[in-house]
Amino acid sequence: YAVEFVGSTAILKPKNQTLSRLIEHISLVIAGSPRRVEAIRLLEPDGDRLEITLSNIEINPILSDDLFSGRGGR
Repeated sequence: YAVEFVGSTAILKPKNQTLSRLIEHISLVIAGSPRRVEAIRLLEPDGDRLEITLSNIEINPILSDDLFSGRGGR
């Protein structure tokens, strides 16, 4: 990907011709303190778009070992 920064957004454009037929670009919206990705936007060449918005972001939360043992969690 070629990366360009426009304000607080990183725009990734595929360098690979095959991939560029599927994805025009991916935008990573960076905000907050500390800085983090808050949204991911994917634009396809035909104009279709996908947006994923991240919310309730926790940085380095304390996680129980049980989450990784198969005995607990969700």
